[in-house]
Amino acid sequence: MSTHSLAPGLTAGQRIPSVKVLSQADARPWHLQELLPSNGCWRILFFTGDVTQTSQREKLATIGRALNSDASFLRRFTPPNPGGRCDAVFELLAVHSAPRHSVTIFDFPEVFRQFTELDGYDYGKIFVDDVSYHEGFGDLYKNFGIAAEGCAVILRPDQYISFVGPMEDVAALDTFFSGFMREQVVSNGGLLSPGLEMKGVTASNGEMVDRDEDKHAGTPMAQTANVLVA
Repeated sequence: MSTHSLAPGLTAGQRIPSVKVLSQADARPWHLQELLPSNGCWRILFFTGDVTQTSQREKLATIGRALNSDASFLRRFTPPNPGGRCDAVFELLAVHSAPRHSVTIFDFPEVFRQFTELDGYDYGKIFVDDVSYHEGFGDLYKNFGIAAEGCAVILRPDQYISFVGPMEDVAALDTFFSGFMREQVVSNGGLLSPGLEMKGVTASNGEMVDRDEDKHAGTPMAQTANVLVA
């Protein structure tokens, strides 16, 4: 159940509006929709409010701990990729409202600035609702009516809003995705293709252990993985 009062300008079942935001890393302005290509990913937008405030920083820390846990939906529903990125199914974006020069990307948990040996830090996940040098002010928080405590918004791969809730309530996000996704557990060295596992079946080049043990008594399924694509 969404908490509409946290962002009255965002309505579940409608496509998220597009306004200008700035990259935290380099101040480049972007339309929000430019950051949401239809590539099959689900997105969770964390509108984190003024992250110079102690209360908001504490919420950010809570989010970071929860999402970095092996028990989080981010880990459970994403195909294994040792040493690589973990955004094949979910993309996490943060948009804060503090003055851009008052914070850096390192004020945000690692899940918003992933590091790999190949690519280094990902600078494309943290944004700010602030005035740009040449293209004005998107005023996202005002236009969306986002409360001072912030919120989390789940977007379908086609940019339609599925859920609005408290930004730190990762358990609510987990409940949402647990309702239709299957854990990406692989046996015998098989690898799953990126996507949404809807039925708990096997990978194209290996066997996946079905997690519904009371129904299948732990027997590996012999069916091809169902993957949703945009």
